[in-house]
Amino acid sequence: MGEYFRTNAPQRVRLIPGRYVFGTLYGPTFRFDVDAAGNIGYESALTFLGPAGTPTLEVLGFLVSVDATRVAAPTFNINDSGSGLGESFAADSAHCMSLIPGAYVFQSGFSLPFAVTSAGQFDYATGPTIDACVSGRGTQRLRISCAP
Repeated sequence: MGEYFRTNAPQRVRLIPGRYVFGTLYGPTFRFDVDAAGNIGYESALTFLGPAGTPTLEVLGFLVSVDATRVAAPTFNINDSGSGLGESFAADSAHCMSLIPGAYVFQSGFSLPFAVTSAGQFDYATGPTIDACVSGRGTQRLRISCAP
């Protein structure tokens, strides 16, 4: 059982010492700890978080961009792959967003599953149709120019 919070503003929560899971409704998650002094700790590999050892869990995510300006549709969605919940964007310009590592889906009349790696880079399936329409694997900029 968990609590759900808006993501567009800082949230103040009191936690007792222990281990916790933070994430989207059904998608990407990570674990963190609260010590007896109320300070946050987590694995050093979680480089998308603010400094540990403070009473604040700062989820920065990785700044990535998605460029779908060549897609025929006027909008696209970036959804978490588990719940399908996401956000809609106008396709008339590239958009920067902060994402935590995990699985997502680009949707704009077609679906393109992708992941943000623990290094903050895009990854997605390969194949002749995908490679002809999508670029940005191993970078922080995903470009989608047609429906794969």
